[in-house]
Amino acid sequence: MQQKAVNANRATNKNIISGIANIEAGSISAKSAKRGVEPSATKNRKIAPLTWHRQDRSGPGSYVLIKQGKHGPTGEYWIGSAAMISEAAAIEIAAGLRDRIMKGEDVFQEKRDRKKMTVTLGWCCDEFWKVHEPTLKNDKHKSQWVHGLTVKWKALRDKPISKVTIDDVTRVIRPVWEATPETGEKNIEQLSKVFKWAMAYGYCKENPADKSILKNRLGTPRKKVEHLAALPWRDMPAFMPRLRESVGLGARALELAILTACRTTEVRAARIEEFDLKQKLWTIPDTRMKGNKIHVVTLTESAIDLIASLIGDNKTGLLFPGLKDTAKPISDMTMNAVLKRLKVDCTVHGFRSSFRDWAGANDQPREIAEECLSHEVGNAVERAYRREALLRQRRDVLEAWAKYLEPKASNVVTLNF
Repeated sequence: MQQKAVNANRATNKNIISGIANIEAGSISAKSAKRGVEPSATKNRKIAPLTWHRQDRSGPGSYVLIKQGKHGPTGEYWIGSAAMISEAAAIEIAAGLRDRIMKGEDVFQEKRDRKKMTVTLGWCCDEFWKVHEPTLKNDKHKSQWVHGLTVKWKALRDKPISKVTIDDVTRVIRPVWEATPETGEKNIEQLSKVFKWAMAYGYCKENPADKSILKNRLGTPRKKVEHLAALPWRDMPAFMPRLRESVGLGARALELAILTACRTTEVRAARIEEFDLKQKLWTIPDTRMKGNKIHVVTLTESAIDLIASLIGDNKTGLLFPGLKDTAKPISDMTMNAVLKRLKVDCTVHGFRSSFRDWAGANDQPREIAEECLSHEVGNAVERAYRREALLRQRRDVLEAWAKYLEPKASNVVTLNF
């Protein structure tokens, strides 16, 4: 008997704590509708009976209208706290909502829509970034995105995204657009992607950051094309001996970048297992390429000797590991520091221009030079048919480039550093 009483008490407490009791609209008299009187339980119906929730024993509970589906509740409409609204008032509100439902209105969807309207631009930026960040390979690009979404659009972050207008976007971006059009255009593209993401989830219906429309408002400022400083190709044979005399991984990385005409990021993060010295090939995975496509680099004898000296007996790992953290590659600054020490007024990326200018001035096939720079020439079918032929031709061009870089009395120009 004692055990049965305990079980009964537990069942009663469980019913109270779970906090569910249904109220049929009009089934309770006004006298019984006093605050603090626990509503009587009735059977759920398919169309939204009024439900009383109590989350804990001491709490007042809340009145909620529930939409009952085939496999359970599919929606709820919170009417109010039992501490703030009487049972009779809750019944009256529930009856009104039930009438609207019978007329075909979806009060539950209306409430969801109102909730979406309160979602801020800042929240959408943060949620979009969680999805977009893994698609970016470059830390510099990641920092640009974070700065754009958190700083450039700070004035609009607290505003509901559904209330952000094209006037708001124009006002914030105009100063940036007029000062640095390139940055302004990137910021607009970033925000536009956030709005497209938000539209896909129903948080807004329009994209006020549409670049094609904003350009008509902002105008088209004159762009100043600033090419990255490059060393004239005629000065390269005099520069290479000085580079080879420099010590450190930064100098060796710069030397490999020049010999292969590759981008800085492709060289810095190179891994030992990517090189096939017997086949004289370096296969750079698509995850490190600007165009997201695998790039095969033909290696010259000079490049092979350099790589072999760096690999030693190692089978895997970074070719240019960082000094403090060997799990990370050397930084951009490591290679730039070499140029500063040598007092050469150019950029690391500029050596790709040096190679391209040399190729153009020495009658090297234009399309082959572009392929060496991993620039796509022709359509995919043409490139597939010409892949092997292109490898042979690219090897010839890079061998000629490496040969030109070797100092000779006939092609050395004295540089005054």
